[in-house]
Amino acid sequence: MDKQRPLPAGWRWVSLREVTRIASGSTPRTGAEEYWGGDIVWITPSDLGKLNSKEISTSDRRITKIGYESCGTEMVPPGSVVMSSRAPIGHLGIACVPLCTNQGCKSFVPGPSVDSVFLYYCLKQSVPLLEAMGSGATFSEVSKTAVEAFEIPLPPLEEQRRIAAILNEQMAAVKRARAAAEAQFEAAKALPAAYLRAVFSSPEAQKWPIKTLGEVTRVASGSTPRSGTEGYWDGDIVWITPTDLGKLSSKEILTSDRRITKAGYESCGTELVPPGSVVMSSRAPIGHLMMFA
Repeated sequence: MDKQRPLPAGWRWVSLREVTRIASGSTPRTGAEEYWGGDIVWITPSDLGKLNSKEISTSDRRITKIGYESCGTEMVPPGSVVMSSRAPIGHLGIACVPLCTNQGCKSFVPGPSVDSVFLYYCLKQSVPLLEAMGSGATFSEVSKTAVEAFEIPLPPLEEQRRIAAILNEQMAAVKRARAAAEAQFEAAKALPAAYLRAVFSSPEAQKWPIKTLGEVTRVASGSTPRSGTEGYWDGDIVWITPTDLGKLSSKEILTSDRRITKAGYESCGTELVPPGSVVMSSRAPIGHLMMFA
């Protein structure tokens, strides 16, 4: 956020420590069975990363009361904003139930001057800045000290709620549009198969003679030159794999990810097929198809 730009009247820059209580997390000893399988929601960055909304109500693993008391994690109330502070920085959610977290999260318990939903959106917009504050040799982590000092622009409470309501509505519209687009995409993917079924199950098709592929085509097999042999690879001969077939956006193919040399072709017993040949993956997975153009 650009702190050089003047804020609207009534807004002010505040550090997160001024308007929230920031709670850290911890992990009970994993080998102690009595610490696990309880009723206390215990959030990790993985839980936050799996959210398909901004609300948090459960976790993959739960801890017992003695597990909670053993490790020093802090319980936060509903309305708290939880953020992953490592692996990665910036997954976010709003607690709908009392919960605690592991050490990969920071929880922001809002004070009376800040709205939870506004804070959630404000932090979400600030993720690139928070990521830039991270440090660490094994993985990047933003410290409690750093987030306490992090500043956000804060309008009056009623304005926060008004902005949060608008953003909720807009995000819901985006979610609906995404779902509609995904449904249209799935329907479009199904169309070719539907057309093919219509053709090959039509009354006219029932009158066609039935032949085996061996009767009407020459079925050719493939092979792979020895991978460690210099002189077999990076030639001019197109050499197709199931991966090449899976990447096609049309039914024609002109090239491949890797090509082989004449010596590589002669070494392995693969067969050269002419343009117009139909190629099908016979494993990993079965059924990707193409035709040499």
